[in-house]
Amino acid sequence: TSLLSVCAILTNLGLRGAFVRGVAADPTSARAQLADQLGLRFLLTMLAAIVAVMLCWLLGYSSTVLCCSAIGGAGLIVTTFAATLSDLLQATHRIKTVALVNLIAGLALTITSLLIAFASANPIAIAAAYLAGPIISAVLLVRLVSKHVCAVTFHWDVRRFARLLTKSQFFAAQQFLAVSSAQAEALILPQLVGMNQFGF
Repeated sequence: TSLLSVCAILTNLGLRGAFVRGVAADPTSARAQLADQLGLRFLLTMLAAIVAVMLCWLLGYSSTVLCCSAIGGAGLIVTTFAATLSDLLQATHRIKTVALVNLIAGLALTITSLLIAFASANPIAIAAAYLAGPIISAVLLVRLVSKHVCAVTFHWDVRRFARLLTKSQFFAAQQFLAVSSAQAEALILPQLVGMNQFGF
């Protein structure tokens, strides 16, 4: 989970802020901008998931942890897809719709994970239960975006992707600094005050 959280920065790289601002400024370009975002962020998320699983393998974790990491990587892909659709709805001023989808997906995830936890103490099954929320969110968001905004498509263009990353570099720097400071604190504090005191 920690490795996936750290690698999750690769799924965004400042693209979300630039995307929301771009669609809000020009709603007629929503379909083209969404296709570019989905294509680029899918590639970045695949990279993040592979890096996380490879790090687990290199660190010598057990097959159970590797399995859970792979499931988490799949969840990261679905979550990034849903987050991109959610960003589009926010950019087109459909905040209540996003909130309702998040509520339904959150309830589904909670109920599913509780049922699995009661039925089995298997960590792989519990990890898989956490896919319920992102999957339900993605399905609902695809239907809503297709109905109210535009068709959901992917676009693959390396030059376009490079331009998007260049345009979002300042958002990426801000995001990287915010995430780095939080991770540095969690890394350094146990060394300074000791693990037990840090835990308390």
